[in-house]
Amino acid sequence: MKVQWKRHGGTGIDGHHAGGSVDVEGLDLYGRADHLQREPQLPTASEKLQMGLRALYLLLVFTPFILLGPLLLYVSSFSQSKSAAPKLAPNGALESTTAAQHAAVEAEDADDKAPEQYGEGAPAEDALPDRRAAGAVTLPQRMRVAAWTLLLAGIKASGAAFIKWGQWSATREDMFPKEFCEVLAELHDRAPEHSWRASKQEIEAVFGKTVEELFDTIDHKPLASGSIAQVHKAILQVNGQPRSVVVKVRHPMVAERLSQDFRILIRLASALQGIPALKGLSLKASLEQFSATMTAQTDLRVESAHLRRFFRNFVAVRESVTPPFPLPGFETASVLVETFEPGHSVARFIANPAPCNTQIVALGVDAYLKMLLHDNFVHTDLHPGNILVRERSSGNASVTDAGRVPHDKRPLQLVLLDFGLAEELNPTVRYHFISLLHMIGKGDGHRAAFHMLHMGRPQECPDPAAFTDAMGTLFGRIANIHAAKGIDLDQVMKAILQLAREHEVTIDSSYAALVVGVCVIVGFATSLDPRLNLMDAALPAFLLHNLTGSIIGRLYS
Repeated sequence: MKVQWKRHGGTGIDGHHAGGSVDVEGLDLYGRADHLQREPQLPTASEKLQMGLRALYLLLVFTPFILLGPLLLYVSSFSQSKSAAPKLAPNGALESTTAAQHAAVEAEDADDKAPEQYGEGAPAEDALPDRRAAGAVTLPQRMRVAAWTLLLAGIKASGAAFIKWGQWSATREDMFPKEFCEVLAELHDRAPEHSWRASKQEIEAVFGKTVEELFDTIDHKPLASGSIAQVHKAILQVNGQPRSVVVKVRHPMVAERLSQDFRILIRLASALQGIPALKGLSLKASLEQFSATMTAQTDLRVESAHLRRFFRNFVAVRESVTPPFPLPGFETASVLVETFEPGHSVARFIANPAPCNTQIVALGVDAYLKMLLHDNFVHTDLHPGNILVRERSSGNASVTDAGRVPHDKRPLQLVLLDFGLAEELNPTVRYHFISLLHMIGKGDGHRAAFHMLHMGRPQECPDPAAFTDAMGTLFGRIANIHAAKGIDLDQVMKAILQLAREHEVTIDSSYAALVVGVCVIVGFATSLDPRLNLMDAALPAFLLHNLTGSIIGRLYS
């Protein structure tokens, strides 16, 4: 006999009842886990033995990097310092090879508008530059890339915790050097997958029924897989009617392995802090921030609570932007059942530009501004794979008469997926982050530095005045709203992160997550519509919000 899912008050699944059946007490919601100070739990004797065996395996895996990586980085640093010495040019003037190379790299970065490659239908001049062109890579750079490639090989052989940390670290240009981020970016293509047998056992264990009793059908092959869980498409009876759903199943032992691995990693990072070549990597700080965030993400009830909150925030504009909805009674720490939301990935529209791309970008920008300015609840993992696009019925235009409606006029709906990572900012961080965006639009680098230095955690920057001056110089070069191309928000944000790392500016991890999120959004928005300048689109919304507290945009008209 099939299990019947029934409404629990409100409008039920078809109306997406926004009430909650999950007890959120004690859950690390909305990215708050990495802001908390916790007492470390001492491992048991059995856990110590397991950690010892795991540490031995990891030592073997990372031995090539441990033996050669620091040496390559040291030689690279020494070679870089030697090449920085001024030398005599043929005309008798002093010149600096390093400065010339740095200028060349800056020129390349100015043209690098997005992390995604443009589709084959994009103009040829929009193609991203080839960083391996002759003269673009120096010998010290090659040494650093070789060192980080050894690290990459170790990470790939070490499991989900290391892979996810590598994926996250590849986006943190405030903490890590450029070559480090570029090499580890390869990990974004890697996602573990477990067997159907493991999924079946977990589903039946948590719900106490066989999958045949729970579902009419369920696909054995995963629809998609990530570092924490994978999803299977299924058919579930809802009020006597079959309904398509997705069943998200956590990978076996992923929570325990993550906790174990991060304990080992943090201890290892503490031991490596004394190595001069690794001093600038902020390994321990990044691991402490990331481990808490990842540990919270392994509890799928966190994602369920995030989904419900997002739905409540967007219920008035659900025809334009919506998430999946978790089914009451099917929300557990290791298995989560959500409504199946069909659609095409934004990546498809990047690869094959269409007239509706501008409409997609407009909806996405409006949705993000609503999350940031109005709701104070921001999805911080909005890469193209987590955004679906589909046509919706509205007025006289629908999917049934699509042949008579111009493609760029058809009403579209965005579906936002994977709410494991989200941020609710505390008032201080929120005020300074939004103010920083205002200062970017204004081109005021000195005031932007003030907001950076006063954002959240106790500041450890050794020379705030030098950082402020550097920000002023930076904004003078790349934050001019009156320039022909306007302000490249992606370039400015990444440059600020790099400057913060160079000046040892302490920043709140929630701020870093938002910056990375903005850079990702700018990247794929520009890939969708190269004519777009996101800062130009956002400034009117910032101005109106600053004056009235209201927001405007296509989504709200």
